[in-house]
Amino acid sequence: MSRSFDGVNDNVNMGNTNDVTTGSLSLAGWVYEITTGQTMFGKRAGATTANAGYHIVGKAGGGCSWRVGDGVVQVLRNVNVNAQNSWVFYCGTYDGGTDVSTVYRNGVFVSNTVAALASLTNTGSFVCGENAAGGADFNGFEAFVQ
Repeated sequence: MSRSFDGVNDNVNMGNTNDVTTGSLSLAGWVYEITTGQTMFGKRAGATTANAGYHIVGKAGGGCSWRVGDGVVQVLRNVNVNAQNSWVFYCGTYDGGTDVSTVYRNGVFVSNTVAALASLTNTGSFVCGENAAGGADFNGFEAFVQ
C-alpha cells in the first residue's frame, strides 16, 4: 500500500519513535516523485543540518540525499539520478561499529563515507511527507517505508 502526498500540507507523523543511541540503522522505502526537492521521510529534531537524526530528502532536479547526524557532525550522501515520475527504492544505512554511512538506489550501491557519530537520539517525530519543521512537503507517493 502506498501513501499519496499532494505537496501542500499532508504528512504521516509516527511520533517520537526509533531513537538510535550509538548503534546502526537502516532507513528505506519506495518513492515516486512527482515534484523533486522535498523531504521524503525520516526523523530529525528540526529542519536544519545541525539537528540530530536521519532522513532521506529529495534533491532539486531529482535524486535524493541520505542525511544522518548527531547534532554536531552531519554525513550527507547524494544520489544524483533523476527518478521523477518512476518508482525508486532508496536505502540509507549507518554502521555504528565502522562509522560507515552508505546510500543505495534500487539495491545498487551509490556511495559511502566514514564519519564517527555520537547519539542520533532526538525529540523529533518520525515523519513521512515533510520535514520536522512542517515544510518541504513531498509531492508523490511513498510505500513500505521502514
